[in-house]
Amino acid sequence: MKKSRGFGKSARSSKAVALAIGLVALTLLLIPYIYQYENGTSNKLEKESKADVLHFNDSADKRNFVLHIGPAKTGTTTIQNQINSNKLRNQLALDNYDVIEHHVIHVRSSINEIDGSYSFSDEFLAVMDKLKTTRRNSNILGSSEYLNKRYPRGASGCSSVRNVLLGNMRNGEELWKLHIVFTYRRLYDSLPSLWNQKFKFHRENSLPVHRGHTDWPDDGGNRIIPFHEWIHKQLDDGKEDKYKFLHGYKSWKACSDSISVVNYYDHMVYPPNGTTPVEADLVSNFVCNGIPGASHTCSFLLQEIGLPEKANPSVDFLDFDMLAVYAHETGLISSAWESKIATKRIVQFATSDQTRSSSLPMRCPNETTLQLLYDHSLNFERTVMVSENKTQQRLDFNAGWEKALEKKMFCNYDPVEIVKREEWKKFFEESF
Repeated sequence: MKKSRGFGKSARSSKAVALAIGLVALTLLLIPYIYQYENGTSNKLEKESKADVLHFNDSADKRNFVLHIGPAKTGTTTIQNQINSNKLRNQLALDNYDVIEHHVIHVRSSINEIDGSYSFSDEFLAVMDKLKTTRRNSNILGSSEYLNKRYPRGASGCSSVRNVLLGNMRNGEELWKLHIVFTYRRLYDSLPSLWNQKFKFHRENSLPVHRGHTDWPDDGGNRIIPFHEWIHKQLDDGKEDKYKFLHGYKSWKACSDSISVVNYYDHMVYPPNGTTPVEADLVSNFVCNGIPGASHTCSFLLQEIGLPEKANPSVDFLDFDMLAVYAHETGLISSAWESKIATKRIVQFATSDQTRSSSLPMRCPNETTLQLLYDHSLNFERTVMVSENKTQQRLDFNAGWEKALEKKMFCNYDPVEIVKREEWKKFFEESF
């Protein structure tokens, strides 16, 4: 039998040593990932599960490209006004954040999708090229609720969008990690506001302060649809996701490296390195819980005295606009009157007496429509807001629903019944 050439006992010993060294090295490599897994739930930004998110960037040394995608009617205008102000831009710069100019990203044409193909405005592309060239070591922040509608569709759409937002012009390497911020507001709260937004801008020169139509509907003017009719159509036309914002949320979530959901109703925020929550407004909540690494700006906002005024609020004259149109179409207001003047007179009469305005008859959605609204709202919350205490979450959800019903948030004044009242009959006879 031939003698082994060094593959005997000593060789087996060497293999054992090599195996032991290999196991130790593997353990050392895995420790950071084990730590990250065990401590992931305490992360304020709460990474989403790998089953739902395509992880493109695992490099910890890359900066963040943060996109706030709204959706609409979740305080986006208030947030955008603040992060684009000089005061907050200066604070964000201390956290190494550059803010994309509002007029660049907050336009419908900044990102467009047609049949799966994506195009970007020239101004937006120019800004991105400059950022990639001169600001690659900075974090980037941009906000536009339009992005929730213009979302990347499928793998090819995601690849196209990421290439423009994150890609290196020379070799295609991604320069940043894509982080999405989504602001959650309950559907039954946001839809009445969305209805108001839709119709308040159908005015002369698109100004929300304009009271009434440019013309009466029979002369080509715009007709406002009461909320109970509008919402039933939205929820019962087979397009149940149309105003649930879920398509945008799910698509950006799958296309991002991480995502944070800012709860519109959360008025308590933990300061950086703090153990006790403090009271905060929407913008502080957004910065502290939504923007990674913005600890300096978060601390600054929590120390500020005085909260920003609400921007882009709902208007309260739409019901009286509908009353004016009904009165005109039933002969109570002649065509000699401009609709905006007629509406203004009606508003003045209705609001001159608090008892009069608070006791006006109303028309509300029927039980079927209300049930649809409740079910869609609940499904939306269960999809977006993951809570450890589901019982309390449902109690809060139902409490908000009951409050909305009590405040008649889903109702409008009933013009048919209003014009039957004697004081209103007298008003129309004497005023028009």
